[in-house]
Amino acid sequence: MTEHHKSRPSWLCLLAALWGLALLPLPTLALKASPASTLSLPQLELELIALEARTMHGAPGEPYLQQLTQLHERAPRHRAVANRLRYTQARIALFKGQTLMAQQISREFAERGFGGPSLVLQAEIAERQGALDLAGELAQQAWSLMEDGCESRSDDCDPRAAWHSHRLLVLSHLAQAEAATAEQAAERALQLAQTLDIGPYITQSMALLARVAHRLDHPDTVLEWLQQAERAARGDPLSTLQVLQLRAELMRHNPEVALPAITQAAQLAQRSNALHDLQHIRVLWAHLLLRNGAIAQAQQQLKLVREVLPTYQDQDLAQRVSHELTLIHIALRQFDAAQQERQRNRPGSQFRADLVLEQAQLRELGQAYANAGQHAVALELYHAERRLHAHVVQRSRDAALRQLKQQYNLERNQRDLEKLRHEELINEQRLNNQQLLRTLGLGALGVLVVVLGLLGLLLHRTRSTNKALQTRQVLLRENSELDPLTRLANRRLFHTLMQQRHPKQFLGAMLMADIDHFKAINDTHGHAAGDAVICEVARRISASVRHSDVVVRWGGEEFLIYAPDATPEALQQVATRVLSEVARQPVLYGSQALQVSISVGYVHLPIAPSQLAQVWEQAVNWADKALYHAKALGRRRAVGIERVQARDCSDMARLLAQFEQGVSQGAVQVRVIC
Repeated sequence: MTEHHKSRPSWLCLLAALWGLALLPLPTLALKASPASTLSLPQLELELIALEARTMHGAPGEPYLQQLTQLHERAPRHRAVANRLRYTQARIALFKGQTLMAQQISREFAERGFGGPSLVLQAEIAERQGALDLAGELAQQAWSLMEDGCESRSDDCDPRAAWHSHRLLVLSHLAQAEAATAEQAAERALQLAQTLDIGPYITQSMALLARVAHRLDHPDTVLEWLQQAERAARGDPLSTLQVLQLRAELMRHNPEVALPAITQAAQLAQRSNALHDLQHIRVLWAHLLLRNGAIAQAQQQLKLVREVLPTYQDQDLAQRVSHELTLIHIALRQFDAAQQERQRNRPGSQFRADLVLEQAQLRELGQAYANAGQHAVALELYHAERRLHAHVVQRSRDAALRQLKQQYNLERNQRDLEKLRHEELINEQRLNNQQLLRTLGLGALGVLVVVLGLLGLLLHRTRSTNKALQTRQVLLRENSELDPLTRLANRRLFHTLMQQRHPKQFLGAMLMADIDHFKAINDTHGHAAGDAVICEVARRISASVRHSDVVVRWGGEEFLIYAPDATPEALQQVATRVLSEVARQPVLYGSQALQVSISVGYVHLPIAPSQLAQVWEQAVNWADKALYHAKALGRRRAVGIERVQARDCSDMARLLAQFEQGVSQGAVQVRVIC
């Protein structure tokens, strides 16, 4: 098995130089005297949003009641003003950990008939307690009550409560691995913010869309939304700070991108007196320090955050600090302390928080225990992560199916509406012709009835025929594009996909997998057992790859995996997962346990160092050559093509044809994974 030893990146030295930045004394924001001019209702909303932001991001001692009083004196005389101010007081109380006050205001709203804001406050209380699924349910109920008034832009619509209901829906769907549904909610949040013309919420909606794109594994879309959010936040330091934090969080596995964002965010937090945000930035710093071996420095940053946690009552921040400290205890082989920290890290709510985050943390804990030699604990965590992974995948699939069903229902409703309009036109014409029918007499009326009856019968038969034809076309298309045994994509569907995506040059990755000693399985246990093995291997390979990858049954016991956006590093991880997942446990056939393994060949195009353009058929051939090299080395391993010393296309074609000779001479460099 090939192993690379990397030196600690140079940027870590720069990060070490920034540790002291979080310990510098912070400036105090002076409260400016407010002018005595009267505010309009939209201006009041912006002032209240700014006050909430200062309280949420700033020092705990912010005198918000005094500022609320000043805003009340400048507010317009409008029946909605008292509710808006009271709603702000409830949200600020929640930021400060005064949950009872927020609940009291929520009950007041409910008793006075303001059900929407009341439910939104209840949802935000659930969010602060880590119960994001409950928060989503309450937010959906709140929006159902507010939707009509907000879409008509009535003064009774509280724009902040309406927008926060969408924000909570996005976070709830993301936490439950329903990224497709979360994307719809985030798009509605952006549309609502633009309709209401609330700048900070426009920025935050774009940030939500960036977070959703990250969960959908669309890196280009993530960067596009982050850039739009940064442009929208210009002139607003706190909004800019939120976007920088999100960029650092989403890109934390790429230090070259995360470090500048963390640096800018830390400096901006200092200037803006945003102590709360500074604690999140410290946790991000600790994350980078820990993953690059600076354990003591990471522990110091996390201890500083833990000292001030009671001040902010931030459940998410506390959970992240506890997780990073658990990893530090494991790395220091302090297993009892790590177990105590894990118990502390478990949420107290009966509702689950973020399933995807929980899965990632289980994976990190398992790797940490494995590195520390605690293989029994690591194996237990691995199985827990796999169970949660299956649950996450199922929820993601269910959400996608619901989205398709909603789209189908919308199209069906549109068709029904067109049908009703058509019937209305017919009825109108029928009414216009009634006078004529009376003149023509009963005979003409009878003829018309017969004609209408025939038309109705013809229409019914036409619809029945079209429906049967559509059903048959769907079945024919499915049977022609899917393998009948495994229900994977077949060669025909794969060829169509390649012609659409890569008509000229292929960019991406290919993996070719083959079941080892499959003929022996057929000869010993029969073809029925062989079919069972093929189906189970297909299922395990599909469970090992990402949602964007395509698994194809290439023929017999061979499978092809198309990974369109995998980097060379990610491709190696995919090959390792596929190899280990298939061989992890035997395939059960009746009372027999059949030991099964595969060999894998993989390649990423264009191939270094020449980066010559090649078509997708050549990518398949390279992967096939690597597969047979893996077979020649003894099976149950993966061989990846890393470099090919070719001057031009003809040289590349020659090395492909003489692959084994090229490997032996060093012209073709491969990586072997056992």
